[in-house]
Amino acid sequence: MDSHLPDEVLLGMARAARRGGSGQRLSVHMGDVVVRIISLDEHGFTVPEGSPNLRGAVSLYDGPRHMADCLVMRIKGEGDLPHYEYKRRTEATADAPTDYVRSADAPAGLLTQS
Repeated sequence: MDSHLPDEVLLGMARAARRGGSGQRLSVHMGDVVVRIISLDEHGFTVPEGSPNLRGAVSLYDGPRHMADCLVMRIKGEGDLPHYEYKRRTEATADAPTDYVRSADAPAGLLTQS
């Protein structure tokens, strides 16, 4: 399949694959500071060496999609890579929480007589 592509395109694709140009879009935001996430698990995440120090309230994003709000603290990471552990992680939802119990058989809407 690649035999139909120009040599420049093949060379560019090989360079992008070597440096990891495509793939993970995970990032952590603390105010105006945005840091790429190298690895993410249920206990925390790892960021690249030399990243700004994160502390307190942060938001996790997968590209433009807001995933969670977290309180984090830095712990000793693997080698020189900083690792952060969650003190609290709250998943982001698309709809607002309700302050009452919804019945399973409740109608979607009510029609009034006119």
